[in-house]
Amino acid sequence: MSTKGAVILVRHGQSEANVLKIISCDPTVSVHQHGLTEVGRQQAKETASQLLKLIEEKYGENTTVHILTSDFKRARETACELLEIFKEGGLQPSLSLKEGLRERSFGRLNGESTDKYEEVWKLDAAQEGKDESLGQETTDRVQSRALKVLEDHQEQISACGGDSGSESRPSVTVLVAHGDVLQIVQTHFEGQPSFKHRFLQHIDTGGFRIVNGS
Repeated sequence: MSTKGAVILVRHGQSEANVLKIISCDPTVSVHQHGLTEVGRQQAKETASQLLKLIEEKYGENTTVHILTSDFKRARETACELLEIFKEGGLQPSLSLKEGLRERSFGRLNGESTDKYEEVWKLDAAQEGKDESLGQETTDRVQSRALKVLEDHQEQISACGGDSGSESRPSVTVLVAHGDVLQIVQTHFEGQPSFKHRFLQHIDTGGFRIVNGS
């Protein structure tokens, strides 16, 4: 899959679920609960400021910025912090909620201790991400739905003749989502199989990574 412009992955800031150390992947809960803590909100603000500077220096002040975010509360609140600081910095970003960027489903482990993540990750490595014995999403399925969000967005840009009708205008797409989802997406850009997502450098809460666009 080819992409237009840079792609930056941003993990949500520290959430209430992170502090409680529980797995929160049920949309009926996570869309409305487990938002950012004060620490998480500050992480989001700091990341937004860093990205604003990076975008201006690396791509220019005329850059078009598209923020695509999981609709889970913790990601949504992170994306809103990015939006506000980007606007304050003179950029004109757009923001869209995308169900395809929701947290990976961990099946029966939802609501359990985050220590249980290791069980899924071991199964990912041993079964090449295909194991569903705990009701979890396979890594390929997570990657497919997340990349479809990006692909559909890229097609929309192309259908409209590029950003603001100018092919020369730099474009940055920011995906705001969750740890597993983002690292699984990163494997695509690294040319690695999706089940090797845990072999990549960990993205901390509030952290970001440029995966496309030098």
